[in-house]
Amino acid sequence: MSSLLWASGRGHWEIVKLLLVKGAKSTSADKYGTTALVWACRKGYKKCVQALLQCGANVDTAGMNSWTPLIAATKGNYVNVVKLLLEYSPNVNAVDKDGHTALFITAKEGYTAVAAALIGASAYINVPDRDGETPLLRAVRHRNIDIVKMLLERHAKVSAVDKRGDTVLHIALRNRHKAITEMLLRNPKDGRLLYRPNNAGETPYSIDEAHQKGILTQIFGARRLNTPEDNENMLGYDLYSMCVVGCRFLFSDYHRLTTVGGEKTLARTMGTLCDALEAEFGALTVRLVRVFGREPDANDGRWKTVCCAPCWLVALTLYCLAVAGAALLTYGVQRSPAVYVATITIGCLIAAAAVANALTWWRLAESVVHSQKRRVLHAADRTDTTKMD
Repeated sequence: MSSLLWASGRGHWEIVKLLLVKGAKSTSADKYGTTALVWACRKGYKKCVQALLQCGANVDTAGMNSWTPLIAATKGNYVNVVKLLLEYSPNVNAVDKDGHTALFITAKEGYTAVAAALIGASAYINVPDRDGETPLLRAVRHRNIDIVKMLLERHAKVSAVDKRGDTVLHIALRNRHKAITEMLLRNPKDGRLLYRPNNAGETPYSIDEAHQKGILTQIFGARRLNTPEDNENMLGYDLYSMCVVGCRFLFSDYHRLTTVGGEKTLARTMGTLCDALEAEFGALTVRLVRVFGREPDANDGRWKTVCCAPCWLVALTLYCLAVAGAALLTYGVQRSPAVYVATITIGCLIAAAAVANALTWWRLAESVVHSQKRRVLHAADRTDTTKMD
């Protein structure tokens, strides 16, 4: 180890200055690549740091564990040293051997002042580490509420997930932290994350519901819309979340819509939602409901009908007639004329109903064979072909 490294690591700034004046190289490093500037930053010796920077020390040289001067100063929570380094435009998004940026370290340790300085220097706020955790995930995990607030103000990604599939809402509700949960739900669109499952199938809502005194109940259940003033003062996310609590959500894969080929992109999104429905309730059930279910434009809950009779009732009647006809043929006493007449009558009714409902049977066969996703994508292709024509 050189004299400059030794003096810088122990804060002897006068000796550092003297060595630099006598020609010591500010970029000299030990066998691990750790420079004098990194040594000074590790202990927060501002005067040594200033002297080295003024003599041209490289502000981005990484030493042992891939620590840059900025990361070393951040780990020690040396605010003044961090601000001094930022004046020399370092790479604020450099990472150490674990993939942690300086901002990630502040989120973990709760170094609010350093985090504010880094965010002010345009540090990236959504950079994940090797485990997939972002600074916001780590700040929520360690209950650093001030840093959570700063990151949310800079539009940190609330929907980011870690390797377990947990979002920040999973973590906040598991930690029973009401204030952070309220912050995370201030944007109404983030309310949907309450029903997004992790890899184990847990949703934030189910995690909270498992506790006798739920945080979501405390946040949303205590409000009463008694006066116009209450209505005006209620935040949008309160109204949104009070409407969706108790609902069951399915999610489609996300595709970015564009002005070019938007129909096909939307069709792919709807197709993945159809797949999610079939996976949740069963492919046969979903496909039969599409044929026999309620009219999509009926506001009074009417079922699809044939000759004023619900399709499902027609199908059930035909099934009962077929069973009755088979029973008469199998167990008819001595095949009497009355049995033959009844059997022929039932057969004629079944045949007439089958012919009258030929379209329904065709839809049924098509629905069982072809999934709704395929139908949606085919419709989008036809739309695109029509536009080109």
